Amino acid sequence: MDTISEFQDRLFTGSVSIQKMQGGIVPVRFSQNQLLEYGKTDNYRTRSFCPTGISLSCLTDSPFIRVTYSVWEKVRNWGFFDIYINDQFVDTVEMEPALRHVSELYYKLPVVGSKLKSVKIYFPHIAKIIILDIQFSEDVVVEFPASQKSNLLCLGDSITQGMDARHPSTTYPVLLSRSLEVDLLNQGVGGYVFNARSLDQELTYQPDIITVAYGTNDWGRYLSIEELRVRCAEYLEVLTRIYPNAAIFVITPFWREDAIKPQPMGSFDELSELITDLCQPYSSITVINGLELVPHLPTLFTDGLHPTDQGFLHLAHNLARKIRKHL
Repeated sequence: MDTISEFQDRLFTGSVSIQKMQGGIVPVRFSQNQLLEYGKTDNYRTRSFCPTGISLSCLTDSPFIRVTYSVWEKVRNWGFFDIYINDQFVDTVEMEPALRHVSELYYKLPVVGSKLKSVKIYFPHIAKIIILDIQFSEDVVVEFPASQKSNLLCLGDSITQGMDARHPSTTYPVLLSRSLEVDLLNQGVGGYVFNARSLDQELTYQPDIITVAYGTNDWGRYLSIEELRVRCAEYLEVLTRIYPNAAIFVITPFWREDAIKPQPMGSFDELSELITDLCQPYSSITVINGLELVPHLPTLFTDGLHPTDQGFLHLAHNLARKIRKHL
C-alpha cells in the first residue's frame, strides 16, 4: 500500500503543508511567507525545513511500516526517528548519516489481535528530510487520530527547535504538548531573534496557547538595549494582533553559563527585565521566568547554553506546571 499518494495530507501532525521536492515530499511547519523570510539566510533556511515536532501519526493493523527517505541537509551530526506505539516510547532508530542517499526506516509493528495500533514516528528535528515513500502491508486498515481539543504554537530559537536534544520527542515543545494533551506546531528556528516579519497572519494553524522564547541571541547582537526594545515591542504588538484570543506565555531567556559576561547592550538581567516590561501592557500575555525552568547545573547543558535531553525534561515539566496555573 503506497500511502504517499493516498494520504499525504493526513499522515503528518505538526505540519501546516506538504511540499514536493526532489522526487518526494517534505512536511513543513511554516507558511510560504515565513519560509521566504527565513530563506534570506542560509542557516535559517535549512533550519526552517527541519521537521522538528512533526510526526507520522496513524492507527493501523499493519505488521510493519516502511519509510523511504533521503537526508538532504543537517545542522547536527546525529538524528533519530522516535517510535511510539499506543502512546508509549518503544524504540529509536538512527537516521542515515550520509547526505542525499536513499535510505530506509523499516519497523516491525507488534500484533495486538484485531485492534488497531496507534503509531507515531517523530522525525529527526535537526535535518531536512525528503520522504520518498511510505508503505504499509497490503489490505490493512490505515486511519488517522482525531485532533486534540486545543492547539499549541511554540515560537523561539534553537532551544525551542530542540538543539541539542538527541531525540526529537525529548525536545521541550513535544514534551509540553504531550503533558498538556494538545496538538503542536513548533516554529522554533535555531539562532533566531525577535522579528515581527517571521509572523504571518495568513498561517492556517490557529493556536489556543502560544509560547515565545527569544532573547538569548538578541543579547549579543545589538549595540544598545534600545535596538532590542524596538524589535521586541514590534514583535509583541504584531503577535497579539494576529492572535487576539490566544493565551500567550512569554518566557524570558533560559539560564546560560556565560550570563555574567558583559554585552554592549547591557547585562543578562537587563535583557530579561526589558522583555518583562514590554509584556506588561498586554492582558493576554503571561511572563514566565526562564531562569526557573532548568536547574543551573552544567551537567544539564551540552555547551553551557543548550539543554541535554534531561535538561529538556526539567524545562518541559516546570513549564507545563506554570502554564496550567493560567489556563
